[in-house]
Amino acid sequence: MIRRILCIISVLALLCLLSACSAYASHYKAFLFVQEETKTQCKLSFESLDGTYVHKLKAGRDSACTLHVAAQLEEGSIRVYGDSMGEKQLLTTVQAGEPAEWYGDEIKNGQSVWIILETQGAARGRIQVDLDNQENGGKRNVA
Repeated sequence: MIRRILCIISVLALLCLLSACSAYASHYKAFLFVQEETKTQCKLSFESLDGTYVHKLKAGRDSACTLHVAAQLEEGSIRVYGDSMGEKQLLTTVQAGEPAEWYGDEIKNGQSVWIILETQGAARGRIQVDLDNQENGGKRNVA
């Protein structure tokens, strides 16, 4: 009887741990890597970034937002993916020497979006991904 109870508790604990895990994980090599993250924005500046960087953004409950990407790369390229409904989708590709600004679809109140940045070899520059409040229509530049 005790074995049965311990087995049930173990299975429940394992299910709780597995359900809290994300489908995405960051794995990258970086040099002079500065990151500034909040629930609604992610700013990265780097001398060298090679790999995959993942961050979860969440829209506020007050108003809908638009997904916004702004980047300036001096070297390399980065593919920007998003996932809000369980399916990873390519949003835009940023190339070296081409300033990029991209606005996506509306993100509903309280909705979360996984942002996945994948470099194609080492990249150098900066990128900002945020949820832009539609009320201000704020066109922002990369900081």
